[in-house]
Amino acid sequence: MNNFAKRKTQLLDWFKKGNIIERCSEPGPVFGKFSGTEACPVSGIEPLTARLFRDGILKYKTFYSYGIRWEKYYLPETSGKLSGNVSGEQSK
Repeated sequence: MNNFAKRKTQLLDWFKKGNIIERCSEPGPVFGKFSGTEACPVSGIEPLTARLFRDGILKYKTFYSYGIRWEKYYLPETSGKLSGNVSGEQSK
């Protein structure tokens, strides 16, 4: 398993515990800032989160805090895509 796939699996396991990631999507001093419900176990979560979202594994909701737009990324409870190979590698 390559490093990206390993980190992706670690992040997915972290989401399975009920954790979420919030990302500021409003232009300004905190634009692009990530925060989570608990410390994230992997570094470089931005491309990993984008990949899991693009693959349809993560969902997000937009919310506003003090007039600033944020996106809350989470793992839906009924995600049928989790039963297969989520590491991105081909089965041998």
